[in-house]
Amino acid sequence: MSELLSDDDIIKINNNTFNIELKKDDMYKELEYLIPTAYSKLCDTTKKILMASVALKKIDLELDDFSSFCFGALRGLEAFIKVILNKKGYTIPNKKLGLGSVYERDGSRFVVSYEFNQHVGSIATNQVMEACYNFYHKNRHGVFHVDDIPSVSRIIDKSEANKIVETVCKLIEEGTNEI
Repeated sequence: MSELLSDDDIIKINNNTFNIELKKDDMYKELEYLIPTAYSKLCDTTKKILMASVALKKIDLELDDFSSFCFGALRGLEAFIKVILNKKGYTIPNKKLGLGSVYERDGSRFVVSYEFNQHVGSIATNQVMEACYNFYHKNRHGVFHVDDIPSVSRIIDKSEANKIVETVCKLIEEGTNEI
């Protein structure tokens, strides 16, 4: 939703549809509460992307799938990883492969590439980048896409959606020293 509508439109639709009163300023305050150190270091666009999931988390309704509630959080995590890359002066080596080209598979997880490690030379940065990307990679496909056989696609309940949003905020807050 956040790609198609402005923050004001999302809040207005939610307020009108579900008879709840969400104010954009309050949602930004909530985001700042969730990521107090990182908040001032993030660009406005990243905050807008994250705020959509924070606002949707406040809505109490019955749905069978809450994956759309996680979309902004996971996009925000992707933005956070790219903020770190920019801050460290590192360019994604393969635009066609995108963010994944910064990482190499090591068994069941991803680690930063040798080139990134040589460029940055920081264990702390590597750990933050790896924690963020592994969580992002684990969750993004099931949230952003439908499987080839739609009936086996991932369905996310409200509790799992909230946990994804909270984990994204935790990863960003804990990694804030790298930006």
